Amino acid sequence: MLDFYLEGKLPQATYKAKQEQIAKQRQELEATAEKYKTIDSSMKENICKVMSMSCNISEIFDKASPTRKNQLLKLLISDCKLNGKVLEYKVKAPFDKLIQCNDYKQIPNVVIEHLDEFEGVKV
Repeated sequence: MLDFYLEGKLPQATYKAKQEQIAKQRQELEATAEKYKTIDSSMKENICKVMSMSCNISEIFDKASPTRKNQLLKLLISDCKLNGKVLEYKVKAPFDKLIQCNDYKQIPNVVIEHLDEFEGVKV
């Protein structure tokens, strides 16, 4: 790109825009690399617990005592309201991010993007 710019084949505005885009991408990659550096074994363990619970929530809920069911519901949802015969609620973070993820292959990216939320969950 620099060669084209120096040869006059690339307008200055295009060069500057691309240069800014590359700088922004570089900052994003550096931020992601920093997030990876902060993952220690206890955080990995907590993330694994959250993921395992998420994958097996139906089974866990079926076997749980009423007290544990209440704890699970408090962990997973908020703002429960009965609207006529319809129960309305919000799924708490980070579980809402997992539900929104349509491609299971993207789940590691979702976890990395929301590390703070996953770290904050006490399973």
